[in-house]
Amino acid sequence: MIPAYDGWGEVPVHLATASRLKALDLPRRPGDPAASVTAGDYRGKPNVFTLYEIAASAPTAASANQLEAAAARRKFTACADCGAHPDTGLSQITGRCEACLHIAALHKAQREAQRHRADYQRQAAVRLADPATLVVWIDEHTRPRRRPGGRANQSHTP
Repeated sequence: MIPAYDGWGEVPVHLATASRLKALDLPRRPGDPAASVTAGDYRGKPNVFTLYEIAASAPTAASANQLEAAAARRKFTACADCGAHPDTGLSQITGRCEACLHIAALHKAQREAQRHRADYQRQAAVRLADPATLVVWIDEHTRPRRRPGGRANQSHTP
């Protein structure tokens, strides 16, 4: 059973529709369906789109002239941050590639954690100053369910 997504926001970057595969710098033919997404079509009406693995798709038999024409029609420009020309395109809102968007989200999370750091330190100091506070450290070591060869350990009980 292939995964089904509700909306484009849930679709991983390694999946694309057949139209998107054809629009890549090096056009590709879709392989076996990898997933589907229910989202609005160009008219805003709900529709189900079949998604394919980009890495599992085969290159088309396009000639050099066809590839040059496709490059001339290309809508994808360089990333505003790193200058990359990703096959999957850039964010239409920010003009950034997926990697730069992910890095920006990580930086935002780091700034947020740094902003709250002093508050967390004060709260910890207050709690640790209370004589009724007990701090316990437990390291639990359990025997694995399976041995490295794949056989189950006989003495393991779930």
